[in-house]
Amino acid sequence: MKSVSLLSHLFLVVATKISSVLFSDEKHSRANKKTIRVLIRENQPSPQVKKQYGVRWNFDKSFSTTVSEKQYQLLKKKQNINVELIPKVKLEPGLSSDTSHHSMPKDRIPRGVKTLYQEAGMNGTSGRGSGVRVAILDTGVYINHVDLAENVEQCKDFSSAEHSLRNQCHDEHGHGTHAAGTVLANGGSDGLGIFGIAPGAKLWAYKVLGKNGSGYSDDVAYAIRHAADQAEKAGTKVVISMCFEERDALISQAITYANHKGALIIRGANEGSNRAKISPGEISYLSGPNTVTSLRSNNKHPLIKQTGAGYEIIDGEIHVKAPGIGIESTWKDGGYRTLSGNSTAPPHIAGLAAGIWSQDLQMSNHSLRLKLKAFAEAQNKERSPCNDEQLDGRFALVK
Repeated sequence: MKSVSLLSHLFLVVATKISSVLFSDEKHSRANKKTIRVLIRENQPSPQVKKQYGVRWNFDKSFSTTVSEKQYQLLKKKQNINVELIPKVKLEPGLSSDTSHHSMPKDRIPRGVKTLYQEAGMNGTSGRGSGVRVAILDTGVYINHVDLAENVEQCKDFSSAEHSLRNQCHDEHGHGTHAAGTVLANGGSDGLGIFGIAPGAKLWAYKVLGKNGSGYSDDVAYAIRHAADQAEKAGTKVVISMCFEERDALISQAITYANHKGALIIRGANEGSNRAKISPGEISYLSGPNTVTSLRSNNKHPLIKQTGAGYEIIDGEIHVKAPGIGIESTWKDGGYRTLSGNSTAPPHIAGLAAGIWSQDLQMSNHSLRLKLKAFAEAQNKERSPCNDEQLDGRFALVK
């Protein structure tokens, strides 16, 4: 009996040790499979390093890539290499949606379009934006939507190494398709669809965010540079629209690069955000992007004051407000949906910019920014600062 008991004990000990080893190996295996997006900058660049780790995107004096945890720790110890973690970017978390699906738009001229243009009896926006490209950096676009298909000129995926820069920009989230419709929906080939701000513009659908609305800053930065390069190569004007406010050095440098190439950048900003974060000092007035927040019909939100010129320049950026509540637009399933939130505001200004630019294609991006400022300043003077309801849905420069 004792020998049997001893054997059972030995078997249990061995089994426990084997289980412990297997669990440790599994844990180690999971750790090795974990990947990290990093930016590598060499003091003395060599092709061997790029060959060893692979290149996702090349930048001025650095490149981004994906490494394992072990590789990352080893890279940090190398004296001739600087390695940085690449941060994520994401859509604002407070975005709300009317979950009901509509196969036909409730209103062919959305309220955002009406409140921007303030035209009585408006029944379309045809022609506005002609000759201008609008690059939507977002979750992708459903390019076969009947209200968008005729305007699509580029469709590229920067979020996936597998599909990168190929003719794919599948939108699994919906926000990108919604933004594209706000900018340039053309009413549809059937004449029954919805209109955007500048339906004469051409769409460059650049997917930089995944189905959960998040992505990496290196994908965004490279997409910004790519849009600017494409416009310069084609000799066209491009407005770059982004609906997230996060920005690191890579994105800041890309914004400066694109502005020097003649592009106009419009991006979102949450109301009440830290303005230093929204507007880093390295972006000058001549090269900085416009920052857009949405207007709300709610007395809890600060009013737009009519003092001075009626606009605000913080660290070199023009801050404006635009429609962002109850915005109906195109959706990823070919139908229509209504969204509310600050991230629905930038496409309105991107469309407006494209519409103004199309009237004078010789205009510089700097002159266009001044036109946007003048447009908003004029609307500021038309309204009373005492009635918040008058501000709802209107475009104005923040003061």
